[in-house]
Amino acid sequence: RISTEPFSLLGTTVTPIRLHHGRLPILGFRVDDVAYCTDVSEIPEDSWSELQGLDVLVIDALRARPHPTHFSVQQSLAVVEKLKPRQAYFTHISHHLDHATTSAGLPDHVELAWDGLSVHVNHPGDRPRSERLAVLYLQLVGTSTDRGPTATRVRLLLLAALHASESGWTEEADTCRELVLSTSPHHLIGRFATFADAALSDEFQALVRQLQRQCPQEMAEHLATRQQVDVDIAIREPPRLVARDLIAELATALDSDNA
Repeated sequence: RISTEPFSLLGTTVTPIRLHHGRLPILGFRVDDVAYCTDVSEIPEDSWSELQGLDVLVIDALRARPHPTHFSVQQSLAVVEKLKPRQAYFTHISHHLDHATTSAGLPDHVELAWDGLSVHVNHPGDRPRSERLAVLYLQLVGTSTDRGPTATRVRLLLLAALHASESGWTEEADTCRELVLSTSPHHLIGRFATFADAALSDEFQALVRQLQRQCPQEMAEHLATRQQVDVDIAIREPPRLVARDLIAELATALDSDNA
C-alpha cells in the first residue's frame, strides 16, 4: 500500500501528492520536476507547495463543463496558470472535447496528451547545465547580499537570469530582472519589458558577453567552493524549485536592504 510519504523507485524519489476526486481522497505523484495528477477535482491547500517549480505537469481536463469528480478544461488552465510549469499536458479527456478545437484554444505551453506520449524525467545526475548554473549564480547572489557591492549582485543576478531563461524558466528570469532594477533602477535591462525582450537586443547581448567574461562558470564554481556553497543542491533537489526558494530569499533580503 502506498502511503503519503516519499518513497524510492528505481533510484528516484517519488512524492505522493494529496488530491481530491470528488469527495474521495486520492494521490497524485511527483517524480523530480514532473507531476502526474489525474482523476482530480480539487487540490487541497496544503498540496500546492508540493507542486511548485515543476517542469512538466500532467493533469486531467475531462470536458468544457464542470464535473463533480474531474477538472474541466478551464479549471485545469487555472491550475496551470497558478503553478506555471514549463509544459502541461491535459489527459483523461472525454469524447465531449473536439481535439482540434480544444487545442486551438490552449496556450503554447499546454497540449492535449496523446497515446504514446512519453515525458522525460531527469535523473539527478543529469541536470541540464543551464539549470545548474542558474541555481549556482543565485546562490552566489545570496552570499553577496551582506558584503558584496551592488555591481557584483547585479552581475550575478543577470547571469542567473540568463541561465534561467535558457532553461525555459521565464518567470524566474523576469523576477531576477526585477531584483536588478530594485537596486539599480537605471540599468540597461529596464528598457525592456521582459528578460526575453532584452535577450533579443544586440546591446544587451554585448553586455551578456562581458558578464560571461567577468564571471565564467569556472570562476563561479571556484567562488562557490571558497564560500562553502552547497553546489550539489541542484543535483539532489529539483533545480527550479531550488531557484524559486533562492529568489524568494533574495527578494526578502534586498527588501530589507532597501527599507
